[in-house]
Amino acid sequence: MLVTTEKMESLARDLMAVRALILELQEEEAGIVDLIKAGMSERGAETYQGNGWRTNWTNYSKTRFDSKAFRQDHPELYAEYCKATEAARFSISV
Repeated sequence: MLVTTEKMESLARDLMAVRALILELQEEEAGIVDLIKAGMSERGAETYQGNGWRTNWTNYSKTRFDSKAFRQDHPELYAEYCKATEAARFSISV
C-alpha cells in the first residue's frame, strides 16, 4: 500500500491533533485527581467510596537500584553486565 504525500500530511496533522487532545485530557485528569485527593485529605480517608466507585490513596515504600552509583563504584562489573539493544523511536515535531 503506497501512502500518498497528501495522505501523509493529513495523517501527521491528525496525529498532532490527537496528541494535543491527549495532553489536554491528561492535564484535566491530573486536576480532578488532585481535587479528589484534597477531599480525601480533608476527611482523613485513605479510601473513599461512592455509588459504583472507590478510591484508594496510600503511601508505600519502594526500593530502586541506583545504577548511576553502581556504575561509578563498580565500572568493570557494570560494563560486564550491560548489553546493547536496538530500538526504534518515532517522533513528530513542528
